[in-house]
Parts: sequence; structure tokens; C-alpha cells
Amino acid sequence: MKEKLNKLFIKHFSINIKKIENSNIKNTEKWDSFSHINLILEIEEKFKLKKIKPSKIANLTSYKACYKYIITEQSK
Repeated sequence: MKEKLNKLFIKHFSINIKKIENSNIKNTEKWDSFSHINLILEIEEKFKLKKIKPSKIANLTSYKACYKYIITEQSK
């Protein structure tokens, strides 16, 4: 699961694998509002999640938050 999420972060943000787990919207240069929405859409698709609510999208601003959200949703 982490490997799949890592690939998404590399694809969307061109980030070094060593920096992925500490990446967030503030410290990742290519993470803007457009790339954020694209990331969320792809997370929904790749992890087969229901549509993520806008209130949740606003909180998914780090790798760790995305990872935690995916684990929580997949365990339901």
C-alpha cells in the first residue's frame, strides 16, 4: 500500500523517495491546489475509495495524513 502511495507522490510532486514520508503541502514545492486535487482523485481511484468529502480533502495535506486516511477507509 505504501509503495502505491509513494508512486503517486513521485508522479505528482517529482519528490525524492527519501523525502516522501515527511512531505506536506508547505514543504513540497510542486504541491499546489491543482496538484492536490489531482492527487486526491487518483487516491480515490487507485485505492478504490468512495468519493472523499471536501471537508476531508482539506485535511489531506501531508503524506502521513493521506496514508492514515487510506488505512482508515480501507478498514471499514
